[in-house]
Amino acid sequence: MSRTAEQLRLRNSPLVRVLAQVRISAILKMREFVPAVQEALRHQGYPRFSEQELLEVQLRPESPPKRRELWRFADRANREAVVLAQDFIALETNRYTCFEEFTERLQQVLEIVGSEIEAKATIAERLGLRYVDLILPEDGEPLDDYLEQKLHGLRAKDLGVEKMLNRFEARGQTRFGQLVVRLHQNEEGACLPPDLMPSELTQARTIDPGRLITLLDIDHFTTQSRDYNAPALIDAMWELHEYTERAFRSSVTAHALERWVRE
Repeated sequence: MSRTAEQLRLRNSPLVRVLAQVRISAILKMREFVPAVQEALRHQGYPRFSEQELLEVQLRPESPPKRRELWRFADRANREAVVLAQDFIALETNRYTCFEEFTERLQQVLEIVGSEIEAKATIAERLGLRYVDLILPEDGEPLDDYLEQKLHGLRAKDLGVEKMLNRFEARGQTRFGQLVVRLHQNEEGACLPPDLMPSELTQARTIDPGRLITLLDIDHFTTQSRDYNAPALIDAMWELHEYTERAFRSSVTAHALERWVRE
């Protein structure tokens, strides 16, 4: 799929995390495929390996926590990782350059996993693409210069309070799925939304507590079932990307793009 708008390249990009996920029909014997997947990914630039077991709290109080196994395959610098579970494959990174390069690596990952799990017998049940940007004005500049007016939220001075932290969420139905745009603010030095913390990846940036952090979190996903076919899944990711990029361009100002040095 080709772009519908000119590529947006920023020399000082505010991106701190990009995450693509393909949720699949559960494979209970996934653990058996992990050694072969690890060997293939190791030769494609993901030499680090770790295994995790998470406990997921169930909605019904009487139900015991559900155990979930995760396998991570990270690059040498621990800035990008493939995450595999019984029911999903994900690629997360904080060394993003452009979507073309990102999807090239994602397709490679999907093909490697697909060759081991017998892709023809597998269904892709949900696709998601998520971008998190750290909006941090330069010293002395107001946040208003970086975010469009519609995202400014309530102002502390208007309410007579010392300071105000805002959260914002907007949801929209696209022709491909659901688009969600969120804004999170904190002063704890958290450079990712709460559901992505703690992060296994090495952080690209660290911010001392006490400084206002604003996170622009854009998520587009589709629950349309489709065959597990790597090139077709990448085409669908491009469809999701079209709207995430529109949302980003609609959220930030021309001044922000100038500060981030549009190329």
